[in-house]
Amino acid sequence: MKLKILVALTLAAFGWQADAQTNIAQAAAAPRVWTFQTGKTISGDYYSSGTTMVVIKHEGTNCFLRISDLSSNDQAYVSQIQFGQRQARLDAETNEFLQKGVIEVNAQFIESFPEQTEEKLGWMDVEFESLDPIYTDDPELELGFDVDDKNGDSFDKCFMEKEMDGSPNPLVAVVASLKRGDKVRLLGGVIYDYQHECERFAVLKIEMIESKAEQDAREASESAAGN
Repeated sequence: MKLKILVALTLAAFGWQADAQTNIAQAAAAPRVWTFQTGKTISGDYYSSGTTMVVIKHEGTNCFLRISDLSSNDQAYVSQIQFGQRQARLDAETNEFLQKGVIEVNAQFIESFPEQTEEKLGWMDVEFESLDPIYTDDPELELGFDVDDKNGDSFDKCFMEKEMDGSPNPLVAVVASLKRGDKVRLLGGVIYDYQHECERFAVLKIEMIESKAEQDAREASESAAGN
């Protein structure tokens, strides 16, 4: 029943928005000379980018460049822009959460002040650790997992229902595909579990902040550019 209340609150606040991420274009970027690993160059403004390609405006035309073909300096430049865009999107979402009364929680807050969190929508920015059924009421019906919050504190009581309204919960596949160290934002709520006599965080939405692979690649390109 409490989980249904949280689902209703989420629908009322946000609709069932969700997990699609918008690729935000970088407007008014300064013109740049891009250098390929072959030594060839091309000038143009950064426009947008994805996982493998960056789009630049060259003499009024969109040019698609493969990121892996660029110099280490340019790869670092693209990584920094992408990281800044993600952070800007998260900051905008945080402001929306606060305006709608959604609270930010972490491991210590949930465990120390349960009366301030129970049955309220909240979000956590965390680093995924592993799947863990220990605090599920029934592993056949729930998927449990462990995270580290942004303070570095471990929280092993995240869970989600494997079915929602009689249909498979698509978030189960999302969590199952996460790797240790992936940074994600969880939206959901705190529910007291009478079986385990503890507060658990029921996850209703997941948003990728930065995968461990993306973080490693960004840091490697930034390090190479600095050498």
